[in-house]
Amino acid sequence: MKKDRSEESVEQPGKKRKVRRRGVGDAEVDRHRPASCWGCGAASRPPGGRLQVQGHGTRLRGLQGPREPSGAPQTWDTVVRRYICVLCEATMSVFPPGVLPRRRYGATAIAYALALSGLEEWSHQAVRDAVGVHGAARAPGEQQRWASLVRWSRAARDGLLIDGASRTVGTLREAAARLATTIAGYGPRLEDQLRRVWEGALGAPWRGTS
Repeated sequence: MKKDRSEESVEQPGKKRKVRRRGVGDAEVDRHRPASCWGCGAASRPPGGRLQVQGHGTRLRGLQGPREPSGAPQTWDTVVRRYICVLCEATMSVFPPGVLPRRRYGATAIAYALALSGLEEWSHQAVRDAVGVHGAARAPGEQQRWASLVRWSRAARDGLLIDGASRTVGTLREAAARLATTIAGYGPRLEDQLRRVWEGALGAPWRGTS
């Protein structure tokens, strides 16, 4: 899991409540604990001081798409770890890598869809079959176009998916190809182009996740 490349969620309730201290020896809780509070900025574990950001349970977050290249599209749950600051009572949600804010599809699924469309030049129907779960919506009035792929491609063209990417001109397929190539640059040097895009999606600086 990642701390600063996941959907940041901070809640600051106005009413004080007791916070139950959790065991600091929990390896998973410690491993994913934010270094500081996202609300007040206090260090999680100041030198010589008590633990300020404590484990606050977990919840499930639903994801859609294939879980590996060429895998069948599916829906599954991933674990989101929650933490709470004992100073300001802000709560923080730490998501696994590849989970994007307010998106049902993960980073790998979106990057994979863009690569299939832009680099491999697959049709919308073929991309939808490879990435979309059952019942994925088509674009209104355009029965041959997958609405999600249209939305992602437009966002790619407008520079809204990856930090540092700028708006470009050209077709949506060209925009998808350019962004897929950019994402591949964040992955290991693999001969399999689609696998490189998939792996690169886990390390790319997706907009709004840092």
